[in-house]
Amino acid sequence: MSDSATSPEPAPVRSAASASSNWRDNSSWRRGDAPTSSPKPSRFTSARPSGTSWRDREERKGTEEGQAAGDNANRRLEPSDFVPNSRPYDRVRSNKPPQKDDSVAAKAIAEGRRIYIGNLRYQAKPEDIEGLLKASDFGHFTNIDISVDPFTGRNPSYCFVDFPDAESAKQAMEVLEGKELLGREVKCRPGQPKGSGSGGKPSDAPNRWGRWSGDKGGDDESRPTSFDRYRQDFTGMRLYVGGLPRMQDQAANFAEMTELFKDYKLEAISKRVSAHESTRELPGNHDYCFVDFSSPQLAKEAMESINGTIFKGERLKVNLAKGRSNQWRERDTLDRN
Repeated sequence: MSDSATSPEPAPVRSAASASSNWRDNSSWRRGDAPTSSPKPSRFTSARPSGTSWRDREERKGTEEGQAAGDNANRRLEPSDFVPNSRPYDRVRSNKPPQKDDSVAAKAIAEGRRIYIGNLRYQAKPEDIEGLLKASDFGHFTNIDISVDPFTGRNPSYCFVDFPDAESAKQAMEVLEGKELLGREVKCRPGQPKGSGSGGKPSDAPNRWGRWSGDKGGDDESRPTSFDRYRQDFTGMRLYVGGLPRMQDQAANFAEMTELFKDYKLEAISKRVSAHESTRELPGNHDYCFVDFSSPQLAKEAMESINGTIFKGERLKVNLAKGRSNQWRERDTLDRN
């Protein structure tokens, strides 16, 4: 046997440090890799099968039944339902130019005489705002711009107040900030032009925003009918319009409903209500609104004509609705409490 033949070298001995390093290199948690197997379920983990629960199914059923009856009672209403443009998934993108203030509002904003008062209860009325101003020695205000929904009687949780001069407006903001109105502390800041992203954005929908001048000899005709209209019963004259797509904004909803019912005299158009979360992702359009007519006969004719027609690619569902919103007694309940 040749002397050059060598015996096999012994296998290298892996040190504890090397093994530890290799373990770290091969560990998937450092690389963010998914585990190769699912963790063993705990005996405390619920064994409920995947899918919708009985509660979800019942809620969806109640929502669909409420929509079919023209009733909001079975739907979770949120503050944003009554504030235009408050939820991005309620709207579609548009290149429509931003809204503009009317001449009176634009002048007051430019001169620093307009303030925004927010965090109002939805049930607050212009008389309440006037009472707050007078109690704080600001009864010399020029006017109050506030929107009252003609179907629910609710405001969008804010209003605007104009004063004779900028100094009065500044003092009012400082004094009124944190004052309590109907159990809530109001918030104040300078009024901003529409589309500026702050200071509130009144809707273009008609018969909602009005100027309240209180007992200073204002013209009663300037008081929008929506301030009191929500208390009336429109049974037989109110229709539910379902199967509507996501809206661009409430002004677009008004324009679309006006065009849809152009052959009939509409008395009022409600805000478009977004579908509940349980139905929002289902195929088709699920938003809805309400429209009022001057007579039951006219409402019946409109329902028979429009029901089942195709609008924005989907079939509309139009039927008679309740004559009053579920919220119309809210203020009475608030006053009693």
